[in-house]
Amino acid sequence: MQELFNTIGLTTNVEEYQLDAVTGLSGSGPAYIYYLVEAMEKSAAEIGLEKQTAKQLIIQTLFGAAEMLSKSDKEPAQLRFEVTSPGGTTEAGISILEQHGVQTAFVSCIKEATAQSKRLGQLFGDELATANRPL
Repeated sequence: MQELFNTIGLTTNVEEYQLDAVTGLSGSGPAYIYYLVEAMEKSAAEIGLEKQTAKQLIIQTLFGAAEMLSKSDKEPAQLRFEVTSPGGTTEAGISILEQHGVQTAFVSCIKEATAQSKRLGQLFGDELATANRPL
């Protein structure tokens, strides 16, 4: 069965108790990336880039970063440090993200999505148990 699913994407085996975490991280993950892209598009408009140009730049940035993460054995923090020049533009931007607690917000976001997955699983599990109970 896994060979079949491998034809359409990456598959990995996890323990059943980890399914809510997978949902919170990866199942909801595309929406988190889209949310980030929304912010990048908004900022691009505010700094004077045309929408289509900004979209192309953002997509290529995402492709490039994903490729580096995929092919490198380095941790994401190391990759980030390697493209962050002291006193440069990236350092200035990252300092704003840190001031606003963006990393902490993302961690909280994923934890809450995981908790919601657990709550929904319990709710639907309880409903199924009630529906299947003999009269």
